[in-house]
Amino acid sequence: MATVKNLTTDQSVLLEFKDHVADPRSVLTNNWSILYPVCSWIGISCVTRHQRITALNISYMGLQGTIPPHLGNLSFLVYLDASYNSFHGHLPNELTRLHRLRYINFNYNELSGSFPSWIGVLSKLQTLGLRNNSFRGLIPNSLFNLSKLDKLDLGLNTVDGSIPSKIGNLSKLTLLNLDGNNLQGEIPKEIGNLQKLDSLVLQSNNLSGPIPPTFFNISTVTLINLLDNQLSGHLPSTIGHSLPNLELLGLSTNNFVGIIPNSITNASQLIGLDLSDNSFSGPIPKTFGNLRFLRLLNLWKNYLTRESSAAEWSFLSSLTHCRNLRYLALASNPLGGILPSSIGNFSASLQNFYANYCKLKGNIPQEIGNLSGLIVLSLYNNKLNGTIPTTVGRLQQLQGVIPTTIGGLKDLVTISLAGNQFQGPIPGSFGSLISLESLDFSGNNLSGKIPKSLEALSHLKTLNMSHNRLEGEIPTNGPFKIFSAQSFFGNYALCGSSRLQVPPCKQYINKGSKKTALFVPKYIFLA
Repeated sequence: MATVKNLTTDQSVLLEFKDHVADPRSVLTNNWSILYPVCSWIGISCVTRHQRITALNISYMGLQGTIPPHLGNLSFLVYLDASYNSFHGHLPNELTRLHRLRYINFNYNELSGSFPSWIGVLSKLQTLGLRNNSFRGLIPNSLFNLSKLDKLDLGLNTVDGSIPSKIGNLSKLTLLNLDGNNLQGEIPKEIGNLQKLDSLVLQSNNLSGPIPPTFFNISTVTLINLLDNQLSGHLPSTIGHSLPNLELLGLSTNNFVGIIPNSITNASQLIGLDLSDNSFSGPIPKTFGNLRFLRLLNLWKNYLTRESSAAEWSFLSSLTHCRNLRYLALASNPLGGILPSSIGNFSASLQNFYANYCKLKGNIPQEIGNLSGLIVLSLYNNKLNGTIPTTVGRLQQLQGVIPTTIGGLKDLVTISLAGNQFQGPIPGSFGSLISLESLDFSGNNLSGKIPKSLEALSHLKTLNMSHNRLEGEIPTNGPFKIFSAQSFFGNYALCGSSRLQVPPCKQYINKGSKKTALFVPKYIFLA
């Protein structure tokens, strides 16, 4: 009879819980009923031997309200998942009665208050998830009493202070997520004690100072994400020697300086490497080509250079050995030089190539047309010259911010050639880019007339042809009805409507014929 009473007690707790919370989807209303055995209710699991509720999973049910204190009366509870709801308020102290708990997940709610210091009494706890709430204050020392803790996710709260050195006591941790808080100070060297760690995410805090050398001695780790902090100093010269399982390394948006150590490529399992938005300098390592699994390499916005005074980017030849590479960003580095023909040796896996703001000179090599999988090619704001190679027409997947002259790319939405030194006429084939919404040719040396075929671009909303050497009549139909003078300012000798702030186009009668011809005065407009 005692067993029946205990199970009945658990049922009473759940019915009180149902009455306490708002259930706009009627999930509990339609399922938690005394007409059915409590162990058959949705989200409920029982243990046969004791006939008690051991698991409560009410995740993704859209529940609202506060967590009622009598939930602490489910004394056999081992598993509690209330994630992805809209619970608010604080976590009640009565949850400390659940001394059998091994799993707590309140991720993605609206809970608030100080970080619950009582959590340290739940000595059997293995997983603690409080992600994406509004908990504030310091990480309490009591947390580090949880010697069995395997996964700890406190990300996306407003926890502040420093990361306590006692974090090293949690020697069984495989996952540590503290991202998106207000944590400050240096990363404690004791994190190096977490020799079972698989995933370490500290991004988007205010952490500063160098990375402790012990940090890169965790041989089990597959993910390290430190981006968007204020970390500084050099990367250790032996950074990749003890990271045989590392797949993702994110150090973007910090204040790191110095060269990129060649040893980073000893982490041979790397899939993604993001070193962007720092102050790294020196040559781009040729050893990147050893990373045969690499899919993403982001070196954007540093002070990296090519490895010698040779004009070509010879490091690209090494990178072509990365046959899985999909995303390559070299933009906003003072690389200078010219694009080598070896760019055409990348595999069809390459989808995104960014080399804008790199002080590139010379022509775009014909071999770029070999990149059959390319979706985004960004080369704007360089010093490129010559004509655009017709081989770009092979890039049938191309879309996004790219230079192209080929009308066969029917799905192209945006083209930017701005800020280079391209010359020659605008090809009339642009009129076949029927999906085009934005077209920017500004700041080049393009000449000749604006093709009337562009009047067919019915989706074109943005046009910038300013600061070139264009001449002749500005088209008047189609999208040209909405463009202003800013689209055409600073050209050689354009003419047309007065609203575009250009001279009118003049006609004259050829004495040898009755045909009307167009006379284009060669005005020069000074900015």
